[in-house]
Amino acid sequence: MLYAVQEPFKKAPLTGKTSQAAWRSKPSRYAVSTKDRTINPDLECFMAKRMGAKTIEL
Repeated sequence: MLYAVQEPFKKAPLTGKTSQAAWRSKPSRYAVSTKDRTINPDLECFMAKRMGAKTIEL
């Protein structure tokens, strides 16, 4: 049944180009994990500030 209803794969969504990144015009949010052992919370804060995101600490 799946074979009968499945459409051919289209490459267009994978090869398309964007005109501008969405994060430049849309508000961003970033959750900082204060007890993260993989990524240092200070680094998370740095990345959030660099992208102009509103942060919340968890």
